[in-house]
Amino acid sequence: MTVFVGVDVGSSATKSVVLDENKQVLERFILPTSLRLELDIQQLANQLANAFPCQRIVFSTGYGRNRVPFAVLNKPEIICHTKGVFSEFPYAMDIVDIGGQDNKVIKVNDDGTIQQFKMNSKCAAGTGAFLEEIAHKANLSLDELHGLAMTSHSQAPLNSFCTVFAMTELIKRVMQGESLPDLARGVYLSVAERIREMVGHRKTPVVVTGGVIQHNPLLCDILIEKLGDNLKLPAFAQFTGALGAALYAWDSKDCSEVAEALDA
Repeated sequence: MTVFVGVDVGSSATKSVVLDENKQVLERFILPTSLRLELDIQQLANQLANAFPCQRIVFSTGYGRNRVPFAVLNKPEIICHTKGVFSEFPYAMDIVDIGGQDNKVIKVNDDGTIQQFKMNSKCAAGTGAFLEEIAHKANLSLDELHGLAMTSHSQAPLNSFCTVFAMTELIKRVMQGESLPDLARGVYLSVAERIREMVGHRKTPVVVTGGVIQHNPLLCDILIEKLGDNLKLPAFAQFTGALGAALYAWDSKDCSEVAEALDA
């Protein structure tokens, strides 16, 4: 038996998807990405070896794709996210990946090829890091921040996308007597607005991926209000990159280069 594994080493979490010979998902693994990346990768390797003591063809992707020693090949995250999403939504679309440190918008043609992409890697606005920083400043966990925001019906977003200026604005609004639930909702409104600006006015479906959208249902609800019925959410939004890498691994099963690497 041979399984096909995609490993997505992101800035906040390391994800993996395991496929069988019929392209069916057998398992998904996830663990936090820490500064001790070698130990994280070794922990994942142990999980895979224990769960699947057979031949494994592994492709890696993500920021840390070059740090996976047991990967046969690595692929850029843009193409892996696209392949993973296109396997579930096989039509022209815009993919918005809300990551821990950046956001990406990928415009995909109806044949699954990438037309163009852009990212906001120089600014944490609208990312998981932005939400984490706000929650930390409020002495809350992310779950608590989300829970507070769910109790509010405010429609007042933060005016500042920059994390530093957003903090200043939050403090000012607290001093003016604004409630914490309203401020929490304002944070999510500002993230959604940032994403809407990146997408622009598109007629094609918008598929949103990443751990931020998977673990923050309120953000999904707000994006539906802003983008309408065109918004789509994968069943496992945090695993699309790993799924794409696993699909590339499956595609390589008859590749001589991969066979030579496995025999080496």
